[in-house]
Amino acid sequence: MDDDKYFEYLVSIGAMRPEEAQMARQQAQVDVMRDRSAMSPEGQMVGKHYVAPSFTQYAGQLLNAYGARKGQEALDEKYGNFNQRQKAMLDALRSDARLRRQMDANAPTSKQIQNMLTVPEIPGLLDEDKYRQ
Repeated sequence: MDDDKYFEYLVSIGAMRPEEAQMARQQAQVDVMRDRSAMSPEGQMVGKHYVAPSFTQYAGQLLNAYGARKGQEALDEKYGNFNQRQKAMLDALRSDARLRRQMDANAPTSKQIQNMLTVPEIPGLLDEDKYRQ
């Protein structure tokens, strides 16, 4: 592989690291929302009396579940695009390397180049006998 192309690939992957870290943070937020939506609301004891959970606690639970689902869908799309871009960069690097190998395979050998550079002898062109007279 060409070192310059490989270096460019590594730099571009490194440039994607902040985006990858951001997606990991968003995934953690979605996980927290999903966990909160799985917890059932609990009633409380106030003095000697039990107070049942409010309907707003149930609504909050539903909103957490909805937010977690929408957040996960958005993250799935981001991860898909991220992976496609990463794959495209790697495929470009591989195709460049493959093309370079093909060019090297079709390149003439040093013996062929030497044969191309030698001037063939033309009989009679430099007859030394004619010039000795």
